Amino acid sequence: MKQSSRLTIILTVLVLSIGCDQILKQVARTFLQYRPAVPLLDDFIRLQYAENSGVMLSIGASLSPELRFWIFVVVIGALLAAMLGYVALNGGMNGMQTVAWSLMVSGGLGNLVDRVFRGGVVVDFISIGFGVIRTAVFNLADLLVFVGVFLLLAFGRRKHEEPPTEATNG
Repeated sequence: MKQSSRLTIILTVLVLSIGCDQILKQVARTFLQYRPAVPLLDDFIRLQYAENSGVMLSIGASLSPELRFWIFVVVIGALLAAMLGYVALNGGMNGMQTVAWSLMVSGGLGNLVDRVFRGGVVVDFISIGFGVIRTAVFNLADLLVFVGVFLLLAFGRRKHEEPPTEATNG
């Protein structure tokens, strides 16, 4: 894949994903904060406002604010920068791999934006399940990371298909 095409894909995915994530989080703050959960589709989807100072399943939420900053902002920020550099500079990736890595980076950056500008917390607002069996509350950024990982696992091993070469008999 050409460098310019790869950079266009990366930039498009980052701008659209982070932009949509931040817009939805603002909508959640405006319409869900301080209100009861909103059930949709017979409560299969539940919209409910939550702030998470940890990572998935609130892991690390009990750490001191200073340690959370160093781990969840500095270390994860450096990891995301390294991932972005990897996807931007890796000429061997096909289009789907580029999209997958870009989704993972954009999801991480969406939550990093929250941590930097919202005092170390991430806004979550979606839960899925049946009855008492429910997912943790998550957001679009979390879903983007999940989709990126899924795409990478599903399509990551596929190489860019080259046209078959004909053997010549001499």
